[in-house]
Amino acid sequence: MCRNLFRSLFHKHSILHKNKNRLVSSQEDTRPQALSREFIRRASIALIVGTLSISTIPAFSQDQSTAPVAAPASPIGISKPTAQDMAMLQGTYPPDNGIWLESLDLHNMTVPWGEPRIGKSVDGKPLTLKGTIYPHGIGAQTRNQMTVDLKGVATRFVAMVGVDDDTNGKGNIDVTILVDGKKVVDTGPMQGGEAPRFISIDLTAVRRMVVDANGVDNKNDSGHVDWAGALLLLDPDEKDRPESVDFSTSAVAYKLPPAPPVDPHPAIHGPLVMGASPNRPFVFLVPVTGKGPFTYAAEALPKGLKLDAKTGVISGAVSAAGTYDLRVTVKGPAGKATKTFGLICGEHKLALTPPLGWNAWNVYGDTVTAEKIKDQVDWLVKTGLAGHGFQYIIIDDSWEGRRDAEGNIGPNKRFGDIKSLADYVHSKGLRLGIYSSPNEETCSGYAGSAGHEEKDAAFYASCGIDYLKYDWCQAGGSKKDTTADVMKDAYNRMRSALDKVNRDILYDLTPYGFGKVWEWGADVGANSWQTSTQVSDKWESIQNAGFDQGDRAKYAGPGHWNNPGYLMLGRMNPTTPRFPRLRPNEQMTQVTLWSLLAAPLILSCDMSQLDPNNFFPITSMLLSNDEVIAIDQDPLGHVATHRTGWGDWEVWTRPLLDGTIAAGVFNKTTRNQDITFKIGDLGLNGPQPVRDVWQRKDLGSFKDTFSATVPPHGAMLLKVGTPLSPSNQVSSWTKPVYMVSNWTWGDGLRWSYSRNGEEWLTFPHDKVWLKSEVGDKNMQHNNILRGPDGLWHMIWSTGGNAQGFGYAASKDPLNWGEQRLITVKGGDLAGGMKNVRFPKLFYDKKLGQYVISFSAIVQDEGKAKMWGYRIYAVTTKDFQTFSEPKRLLTSEHGTSDGTIAEAGGQYFLIFRDEDKRLIRVTTATNLEGPYDTQSEPLPIGKDVEDPTLVRLNNEYYVYFTRHVGQQSTGVARSKDLKNWEDVSAQMSFPKDHRYGSIVTIPETTLQDILRSSYER
Repeated sequence: MCRNLFRSLFHKHSILHKNKNRLVSSQEDTRPQALSREFIRRASIALIVGTLSISTIPAFSQDQSTAPVAAPASPIGISKPTAQDMAMLQGTYPPDNGIWLESLDLHNMTVPWGEPRIGKSVDGKPLTLKGTIYPHGIGAQTRNQMTVDLKGVATRFVAMVGVDDDTNGKGNIDVTILVDGKKVVDTGPMQGGEAPRFISIDLTAVRRMVVDANGVDNKNDSGHVDWAGALLLLDPDEKDRPESVDFSTSAVAYKLPPAPPVDPHPAIHGPLVMGASPNRPFVFLVPVTGKGPFTYAAEALPKGLKLDAKTGVISGAVSAAGTYDLRVTVKGPAGKATKTFGLICGEHKLALTPPLGWNAWNVYGDTVTAEKIKDQVDWLVKTGLAGHGFQYIIIDDSWEGRRDAEGNIGPNKRFGDIKSLADYVHSKGLRLGIYSSPNEETCSGYAGSAGHEEKDAAFYASCGIDYLKYDWCQAGGSKKDTTADVMKDAYNRMRSALDKVNRDILYDLTPYGFGKVWEWGADVGANSWQTSTQVSDKWESIQNAGFDQGDRAKYAGPGHWNNPGYLMLGRMNPTTPRFPRLRPNEQMTQVTLWSLLAAPLILSCDMSQLDPNNFFPITSMLLSNDEVIAIDQDPLGHVATHRTGWGDWEVWTRPLLDGTIAAGVFNKTTRNQDITFKIGDLGLNGPQPVRDVWQRKDLGSFKDTFSATVPPHGAMLLKVGTPLSPSNQVSSWTKPVYMVSNWTWGDGLRWSYSRNGEEWLTFPHDKVWLKSEVGDKNMQHNNILRGPDGLWHMIWSTGGNAQGFGYAASKDPLNWGEQRLITVKGGDLAGGMKNVRFPKLFYDKKLGQYVISFSAIVQDEGKAKMWGYRIYAVTTKDFQTFSEPKRLLTSEHGTSDGTIAEAGGQYFLIFRDEDKRLIRVTTATNLEGPYDTQSEPLPIGKDVEDPTLVRLNNEYYVYFTRHVGQQSTGVARSKDLKNWEDVSAQMSFPKDHRYGSIVTIPETTLQDILRSSYER
């Protein structure tokens, strides 16, 4: 009776004094979290138990008091509990001078998922270690940590720690405790089923304690950690009480992003390139920041497009496929700015960079309305996010009404006329997205698209929809039916329906990562696909969604993107609105990682409340850094991969179109970390400049290593390397780019490239694209020409004893077909060729044939001796049959390296004088010569060879190899092929490369080759 009376009194007291900040399990435990000594005293008197204190009532059996403790390898701070210790740990109430650890605010305990549970295991069962039940303690998933501000009032901490019995012997953990930065406990590995370990540490005068339970090797499978009976014993003379604190308060925090500079000058943002389909509606707001009002102008817009000079909205429909430059100038009170956007118009050219925008779900859920969407459209503009390039507004679920008798979909009464809403969005230059599912019902129970794909796609197009989020939601009849074939079939049906309508609709899949969607998302015509379950505003969710992307990078690129989930920023949650639980550094880490991953940056918050009032405006700062957004939107579209570091810290990198490397440095722990990595680990050599992108600050040059202190769960975003010179960066999407084939000691086909014809750059890793399989299997003096048949034709020397030359053809400059050895005979070469070298290709429009000039050593049968090199030529239409070889020069001196050009009705032969080791030019009125009149040598000195002729910017250039001193490449320039000047000093070339031929390619092809070059 007395015991029941006490329980009744205690229950009422605990309800009245419940800590409103603590977290509890779903099965609420009404035992006290901390009990005042005064209440215990009064309750003890009420029980009339004499001098027996409630805190000393035994709640355990004798055999439990000596529970065995495992002996870890080299443990620190582990001891054997006494019977009195076990009495405390298993007590119903804490001692007079103690508080349960669970009574502190457990919001500050970090856990990978779920919540820390009071008096329960992760699975909601009583805390049980090796058969012993503990009424009090904390059950949490492995990788949990809590920092306690002891305020100097604690005297001791005791606990029994281990893997809860509910794992049935699974799980492997390691528990550590730090006091004032010093490790005093390290249990070593503990496996499920092992006896727990008793901790008892002196806390006298200690200010801060960090309790930490990790999975061994950073694994957390079945790692159900119990902090059983965890108690803080306090100095009875102190009134202050310990508190849990956020771990980040102990960090020497890396500075959060500064406010963007207040610059009244106009600046144009947005993606460098965008896509569209011919004759389909197009809308684009030129993104601008600065002080307005602005006026807008554009040069030579494609036919069918127009620019509103007051609003900056480009609209219309491009009348023909092709690549276009949109050169836009914006003027404001403080000046003007100009930017050239590339517009690629063709079939399936959407999402050439990841989408930027906003989705309604996390802020409105099922309560979304047309008016709420309009409100968010206005706020996207008011906040300036539209000026930074955010352009999509996506409705999500709950807009749908019932289908009519013919199966046509329409909006419910909360939306009315979707087309009117789309017109409103388009009037701002923005784009509207909508939602559906390949199931009969959506996630919220509204009409899905199964069996109605074509009707729904037609409805979207008629309304002016620009984006479709297609959510899986049990498509195929069961949420468990997530095999790739089932999913592909469902998604292909909608893709086919979208292709039949006359509107560009970006196609976004939400299969939650099922079926390894990244492997086939592009095959079903998707522009993006969700690679994991829904991301939440907890660190572990962000970590799992982001850092699991490495093996998926190769499947993403322009037009097709991996989507790890929404940005967890701003005020969200439709039922109980709140700001994210992520700490500022964690929010910064998400934006950093997403940008490196080339992920869609989609907000899902109330844009009227991006940040709490009177609080650091973290969301605004993160989304207004245009350097960060530019990394996400980099046209190269190469997705970041893990580069170095593992476990506690990692570095992820992605190459950028400007020649630099974007690097994210991530601290995955809950403590400050001094992180050092090698510059060479990024694939760079020598001193490299480093820029802190978040701080908008150049940090200097770093030769061998880079070091920085990164805060808990924090990140740095760096740009490493020297950007290409301005003239070698993209200034036009219609201007051709130059590529030169080259070789290094005969090892195969290499390419270098240049946008300005002066600064030549190797492709990443200086990749060899093709090796010779014919002749002596060397590849030297490779020469390439793109013929009128659209094919690329290549010939090359196969080695010093070659009797012919190698040949291959391709539809592009990378993927070559079957190789053949071509041997020609006749004339001077009736007896065959020896040491055939320096083949060059020329297409003669007059003849309608290809001309191959080459050099060979020929035996004089009458004199029984070898001639030196002579230049010959053959013609062919198909590289199958060839004319008889014709000697082009009658000079008795040795000649080689002949290359032919035609200009002004004359043929020019540029060749090497073998006797004088000079380069000369001679002319003829006919292709076959005679080329008898030799010019003066080019003013480039002696010991030169390998002349390669190309026309750049309406001038002629001869590239050659110079052998004076260290081998190098030189260049001579002429306007008429007669008067030459040495311009080598104006040029730069890769080391040790010898040149074959120069070709022109589109900018888009160059970027395709760059992406291929980075593949490992």
